[in-house]
Amino acid sequence: MDAITAAANERIQNAFKEDRSILFVCNSYDRGELEARIQKSDALKKRHFDISTEGDVELEKKIAGSSLVILFSNKSDEHAHINKAIVVVASQKKQVIYAKGDLAESIPPYVAQFRIRTVSWSALLEILA
Repeated sequence: MDAITAAANERIQNAFKEDRSILFVCNSYDRGELEARIQKSDALKKRHFDISTEGDVELEKKIAGSSLVILFSNKSDEHAHINKAIVVVASQKKQVIYAKGDLAESIPPYVAQFRIRTVSWSALLEILA
């Protein structure tokens, strides 16, 4: 299992190193928390990124222009936008990871269905460091 995890981490790190941006996808309820976490992270605040929340009509275009898609939820139990993003990510074969916040009680259904790798926020920062 360690070899599989190491290979997955390497793919995420390579996508993180590319010049293209990172796209964060979350519910608008969790956006403030996500922005605060990004600002506290040395690795993330130096990178160009965009945040997509529900109602974003350019979701497919943003995913296409990103090297890495990071799904995030913390307090919200509404996951329709994240599920929509997962379908687009799968169709475009993009690198994706789901980072759950400390208060996340449920994960989006498509994270399990599409077997998206799930990590804590602190584990995500370790991978990207």
